[in-house]
Amino acid sequence: MKKRTANQCFPSIYKFLFIAFVFFYSNISAQTQLCSATLTVEDGRDSKRAGESGTFYDLTLTNLSAGVTTYEITIANFKENTFAKQGIPNVALDGKLHDMKKNALTVSDLSEKKASYNITLKQGSSFHFYARLKVPYGTSIGSKNNTIITVTSKKCAEFKVSKMLSTLIIDGE
Repeated sequence: MKKRTANQCFPSIYKFLFIAFVFFYSNISAQTQLCSATLTVEDGRDSKRAGESGTFYDLTLTNLSAGVTTYEITIANFKENTFAKQGIPNVALDGKLHDMKKNALTVSDLSEKKASYNITLKQGSSFHFYARLKVPYGTSIGSKNNTIITVTSKKCAEFKVSKMLSTLIIDGE
């Protein structure tokens, strides 16, 4: 039996590294194809003013993955007070997800927990929906709220896309 010299081992190491790289890259590429989507706020209006009747944010979820994918859409008040440095109180608003006819898709009160909705989309298709934020009675004029809309894929636990919606509470409608 012949012994291999160091020079004879290098080609084997290079082959192993090449195969490992290709395997690793193909797994990342496959994961990206299984778990890809965009979440957009129509007209880029992720910041609004709301009076006592609240406001609607117009959103679109688009499936960019390689097949049919089920997504969970959640709406929740952002916990951190991002306005503390400005001396503006951060308030909780009641949020629900609505369909295009403005019928509620969720019924949970955001002051207690997040509300969610599941949607299954074909490759390349979109789901158009609204996030409605209601201003609870007695909310201080001039206060602000950050609400976060998060989309996760049922196929890939690590996949997440989100949008922050900022609302300034004003007097009147």
